[in-house]
Amino acid sequence: MIGITFTRTTTVYDESTGLATPTETTITGAAMRIPGDPSRYAAGGWSLATMPTLMFVATTYGDLPVAGDTVVWGGVTYTAKSVEPFAPDPWPIFSTIVVGV
Repeated sequence: MIGITFTRTTTVYDESTGLATPTETTITGAAMRIPGDPSRYAAGGWSLATMPTLMFVATTYGDLPVAGDTVVWGGVTYTAKSVEPFAPDPWPIFSTIVVGV
């Protein structure tokens, strides 16, 4: 597994200034590429050949990326398309994430 960081960009509106400011949140952890589930890819209309599935374990227990977060994998910036957590209790231990350009 290698260390990676998912980044989520949201816009925060400041009523006092009337300005909207992009804000980044990061979720760090470790990931490795795993074989994709063909039925998951078919349901999303995705390509197994060009969209990796990553098994991700967050550094902070319970942190979880969401669809739309970005990550650099193999020098390419990908966007999370689907996140499936493995959570035997309320907090996820790891997740499988399909990413695409």
